[in-house]
Amino acid sequence: MTATQAAGLTTHRLTRIDHVLRATAATTPIFPEVSAIGLDTDGTITLHTTTELLKPWQPTADAWFLPADVTPEQIGPFNPDTPAPYPLLTTMKRPRFSAALMRVAALG
Repeated sequence: MTATQAAGLTTHRLTRIDHVLRATAATTPIFPEVSAIGLDTDGTITLHTTTELLKPWQPTADAWFLPADVTPEQIGPFNPDTPAPYPLLTTMKRPRFSAALMRVAALG
């Protein structure tokens, strides 16, 4: 089953997540250990990490979120030739998000 079928992730939404993750990894002083990624229906991205992220990321009690109107370019430079920072993501169902991705490496 593809991410599109399992979580309703369109090419646009997957591309946004990819560009945001690459820009965040490139501009964060300490590489963020991410356990899960949530995507709200409005496009807001939530990263479940204990690493402190830079603006425009905003903290919550247990994660960091990026409002839907923030573009990857506002985070920092994007280089499509760099390796994906989190290559093994799998879809999962989470009631709070329209789509959720779990980092396989975080499972143990």
